[in-house]
Amino acid sequence: IIREADPNSLILLDELGAGTDPAEGAALGMAILDHLHSTGARTIATTHHSQLKVHAHNRPGMENASVEFDPQTLKPTYRLLVGVPGSSNALKIAYKLGMPQEILEKAKEYMGSEAVAVEEMLTDMERTRREMERNRRVIAEKLSEAEERAKRYEEMLARIEREREEIIHSAEEEARRILSGARRTIERAIEEIRRQQASKESIKRAHEAIENLRRSLQRERREDRKGGVYSRGELVRIRSLDAAGKVVRIRDDRGEALIQVGGVELTVPISDIERLEPGEEVKLTPPQLLQIRLTKRASISPQINLIGCTADEAKRKLDKYLDDAFLAGLEQVRVIHGRGTGALKRAVRELLTGHPHVRSFRFGNPPEGGDGVTVVTLETG
Repeated sequence: IIREADPNSLILLDELGAGTDPAEGAALGMAILDHLHSTGARTIATTHHSQLKVHAHNRPGMENASVEFDPQTLKPTYRLLVGVPGSSNALKIAYKLGMPQEILEKAKEYMGSEAVAVEEMLTDMERTRREMERNRRVIAEKLSEAEERAKRYEEMLARIEREREEIIHSAEEEARRILSGARRTIERAIEEIRRQQASKESIKRAHEAIENLRRSLQRERREDRKGGVYSRGELVRIRSLDAAGKVVRIRDDRGEALIQVGGVELTVPISDIERLEPGEEVKLTPPQLLQIRLTKRASISPQINLIGCTADEAKRKLDKYLDDAFLAGLEQVRVIHGRGTGALKRAVRELLTGHPHVRSFRFGNPPEGGDGVTVVTLETG
């Protein structure tokens, strides 16, 4: 076999290196495997020699494999495990068959610490493999369940969206029918008024009533379309930022929406978004200003403490703070000035009076700090 082995050979060796001294048999087996590997022959060899398992593990082009063995039932499962060297299990089988413990311990001493370590390593590897296999099956089952659940939810959302559109369409048809009937009725009434020589003013009021009804129906239609079920990629407005973005994902269980605004993804309450008609986004906050607003909002506090400042220092700090708060899109801030002599309080109120970013201001309620705090409502822009 050795002389005729070539890349077209398939060589099967059973218990390579057995039948002689284990150390010499293992060494001979390693040499034979190296030679056959160098010829390019495809070789499958079985062995109980741990040295051969280690040798195959360390040599490129060689691979360990084993047939799975159940140590609880002392039976093979006939599953081929590629990449996992098998353990001989002699001591485990002897233990299961009732071999006295003192004999097993003595056998381990004769085996030597290195051989025992190798066997324990193989046992640990097999245990780890079994756990990984169980975990893999559990994960696969959970993934399959999640995919099935996601599919059901998507179908449910699509059905709800279809039903919503059908309801809207039906309502619009009914509104048009009612409006058409009302128009005909009013036109007949106008004709009758003309025959009775009614004033032009009364005819004008009748036409205005019809037009107001038509506009009201259109407005209700637009408002209805601002809510409801949102789809991925749909254009929406974030009310708190007055900015346009696209829906990435809706988390109904949390009442949140993930919205992409420019190159940033933001998580906001679903109640803070509404649909946009094409072209409406140009009326909202420009992306450049929105980036500044997000940066400021991440770093600015909703209150400023001016206690310890002189009147001039307080005015400078407060003016700069109001600019930042306005850019961040804050609606309300607290200015802490304390009571003291009242000089700092007067300086704060002087600056706030007529300030372009300030809509209104008041002293705080008792829980907010009383007259030691001024609560400022800012303009939005």
